[in-house]
Amino acid sequence: MITPRTTRLLRAADLRAFHRAILSCLPGDPIAARGCAVIVPTRTAGEELRRTIENLSLRTEETSLRAGGSVRGLDSGNPVINIKASSDKFSIGELANVLPALRPYENLQPAFEINARGPADRLDVQVNAREKQVLNALFPLMSRDRQATQAIFEIIKNQPNY
Repeated sequence: MITPRTTRLLRAADLRAFHRAILSCLPGDPIAARGCAVIVPTRTAGEELRRTIENLSLRTEETSLRAGGSVRGLDSGNPVINIKASSDKFSIGELANVLPALRPYENLQPAFEINARGPADRLDVQVNAREKQVLNALFPLMSRDRQATQAIFEIIKNQPNY
């Protein structure tokens, strides 16, 4: 029995355009995308394409987000996660348009790094977050001393209603 398939020839001006063209042909569902074959000229080209697919970059007027990594064994019941995400400016207001529960925090624009790795049932998550508006307001009050500003910010962010 022959399985139906679609064959496409893609041409692109450069590597980045080539990767975008390939990504536009893949299904949005990661599990369905596994069933697709993409033939590239070398093993190195395949590795570079895999890195492009696994890394995500999102930029809007108010947000800059970069994420990368992998989730292996989705169909095993206990997937293994290795993901890193970072943002130097993330608009909670933009996300509040999709998740209304965030509206009380819509003026925040935190910067953060998140690392999550390990099996889903024992996931090790490390978060480093900074809220620029609070830090920027404290900095001149602390005589432009970065260490003192960070120390006061740590106290503030650990308050119950922060």
